[in-house]
Amino acid sequence: MTERQKINLNEVLFSMEVEGFDIPDKEKQTLIGVLDGKFTFSEVLNSYISEGESYGRV
Repeated sequence: MTERQKINLNEVLFSMEVEGFDIPDKEKQTLIGVLDGKFTFSEVLNSYISEGESYGRV
């Protein structure tokens, strides 16, 4: 992750927390993983969709 990405990530997390969102450490690590190229945004999005479908038994 570049220094600029670190700054942007910290700004986004700060803004979301100020707005009342609780960002779990697991989600922070997911964002860092995307920025580090460990997985793509599409892979993360698909995992969220799969998780949501499992809750809804779709």
